[in-house]
Amino acid sequence: MDQQATITGSRFLATLMVCLAVLFAASLAVKRLTAHTVSRRLLAETQEASYAQIIALGNSLMRSGFVPDAFAPPAAPQSNSPAFNLALGASTPPEQLLLLRAGLRAMPKARLLLYGFYDFQLTDPVSFASADLIGNHDILYYQEPEFARRFYQMSRYDAAAFEIDRRLGILSERGAVWGKVELVRRAISQQGMPTEARNQFGRAADFTLLEAKSRDEFEQHCAAASQAPLNAPAAEIISEAQQKGIRVVFIVMPLPPRHVRLFYDAPAWASYQRHIRQLLGASNVAYLDASRWIPDAAKFGDALHLSPGGAEEFSRRLGQSCGDLTRSCGGE
Repeated sequence: MDQQATITGSRFLATLMVCLAVLFAASLAVKRLTAHTVSRRLLAETQEASYAQIIALGNSLMRSGFVPDAFAPPAAPQSNSPAFNLALGASTPPEQLLLLRAGLRAMPKARLLLYGFYDFQLTDPVSFASADLIGNHDILYYQEPEFARRFYQMSRYDAAAFEIDRRLGILSERGAVWGKVELVRRAISQQGMPTEARNQFGRAADFTLLEAKSRDEFEQHCAAASQAPLNAPAAEIISEAQQKGIRVVFIVMPLPPRHVRLFYDAPAWASYQRHIRQLLGASNVAYLDASRWIPDAAKFGDALHLSPGGAEEFSRRLGQSCGDLTRSCGGE
């Protein structure tokens, strides 16, 4: 009986060791396969941008909408524009804060920060569940994770899961792996079906899901947000830039005429904008409303993002409005 128990215990231990070895090997393999995710590529590009004097920051609206060469053409052929696009698609203010910190370390010449946003990005509190931290949110696992945790909320359960996930590549990089699987699944599902409109961020139809369901819902959100302070990461973005002597300009990004007509023409949005102007003015931050700059719907690729032609137009106009790179933007 004792011998049988010993054998059973030995087998259990051997099985456990094999499982751990497989888990460790799989974690290493996933980490290697995902070494060039979007966020990691952007951080790598940042390290090569010591020439930059202007930083553009934000989510996919700024990523797709800001063209450095159109905003500030290079001084000479074969040279770089003094502007650098540090925006990250599908990101929130905590990830953008981490990118800015990396940019400030790599770009000692920076003197102007252009922060693009839309809707309630500046005042909505940021909270995550563990399941949310996939895709470009993966930067929260590996780029100053302890620092970033001060700027978003998680439940105790999710916080514990986060601490485990960030130490295992097979968990922290699960989104990149699933993304590849999802692309295959969608390609198979499209066999024999009409081609779906797509852009660099995915299916164009998906971005309608990011809008409010109705004008009433949007106005209710405006009313609540008009009483809110800047969320913690947005306030920290301002502080970090100003500590380096960098002029900060916050920009309401261009949006399709349908979004403007349905949501931004509401009186509640005008009240919310006045609230944001006051908050930013108190922090000596310039504010620019570019939401109506591109009235042609054909210059948008989906419900939110500018097309390449629209991005060129917006960036040129933004460059003209900003004038001297060390001054705040003027005019709307």
